[in-house]
Amino acid sequence: MPSGVKPATAPYGSWRSPITADVVASAEKRLGGIAVAGDGRLLWIESRPEEKGRMVIVKEGNEPVDVIPQEFGARTLAQEYGGGAFAVDNSVVVFSNYKDQRLYKQTVGSK
Repeated sequence: MPSGVKPATAPYGSWRSPITADVVASAEKRLGGIAVAGDGRLLWIESRPEEKGRMVIVKEGNEPVDVIPQEFGARTLAQEYGGGAFAVDNSVVVFSNYKDQRLYKQTVGSK
């Protein structure tokens, strides 16, 4: 668990998500590929139309943080129907870079 965050039990439908309805309903971005890092925080893939459709791995926090550097995009041609562009183990993310279709390893927080 991140420091300062305590686990809490909440009745069905009352859990407060860091992903707001505005983000989900926005026509600008799409979210997918949800995973959990070793520290308990969520990671997801976010489409960035303003960056020519680049797909970015993002980690939750007070302000969401991009996990991969600007020159990379997490997308694979092997899974055209979606999914499979990244995997996480503790604080290490392995992802397929769209431009060259190679796998890259990135430690979360070291971009």
